[in-house]
Amino acid sequence: LTQKILKYINDNINESLTLDSICHRFYISKPQLCRIFKAATGSTVQNYINAKRLINAKRMLNSGISPTRVAVLNGFNDYSVFYRAFCKEYGTTPKQEYNKV
Repeated sequence: LTQKILKYINDNINESLTLDSICHRFYISKPQLCRIFKAATGSTVQNYINAKRLINAKRMLNSGISPTRVAVLNGFNDYSVFYRAFCKEYGTTPKQEYNKV
C-alpha cells in the first residue's frame, strides 16, 4: 500500500495534495495513513510532499522559471508559504536561486 501511496503522491505532486484527499483515494483513516507512511519512509506525509515539491522547485528555478511561476507549478497556493519553506530548506530565497542562472 505504501508503494501505491508514494506513486500517487509522486504522480500528483503538482496538485493540491492533502491527507484527506490521500485517505479518500485509498480508503484509509488519517492515523492509519500517517502510521504506515512513517513506518515505511521515516517521514511524515506532509514533510515528504514538501520535500519533493521543494526539490522540483529548485530544479525549475535553476532552469530559469520565475519564482512566482515555480510556486504555482509546484502546488504552493500561497507564495509566502513557498518562500518560507524554500528559505528554511535551502538557506536562500527563491529569487536568489533564480538569479544564479
